[in-house]
Amino acid sequence: MGMRWQDWMNPLVGLWLVVAPYILAYEDGYGGVSAWNSYVVGAALIAIPLLGLVRPLPRREWIVLLLGIWLLISPLVLGFFGLVFATSNTMLCGLVVTIDGAARVRAIGKGPRGA
Repeated sequence: MGMRWQDWMNPLVGLWLVVAPYILAYEDGYGGVSAWNSYVVGAALIAIPLLGLVRPLPRREWIVLLLGIWLLISPLVLGFFGLVFATSNTMLCGLVVTIDGAARVRAIGKGPRGA
């Protein structure tokens, strides 16, 4: 079973999250809390959808949704809300991943197109 264009979105967002601290020069540096959050969640967003191609990954949609929600709240939880570039990027990526994850969870059991 091949991937649709929507299936590539989360790995691309994950890749962006991994490189964003370097491109956007996060205010707390490449080894700061915001950067590590970006690296870890980005790597998960790359790995989870791609692992789903190799073998069935139960509740993959829920995991992606939770990662999106984490991205939305992590600036507050981890205390980097005052860092403009890191917070803006993290929350924007979180919004995209959360909307996609919620749509996928809603589509569970509704056929291949998710109507």
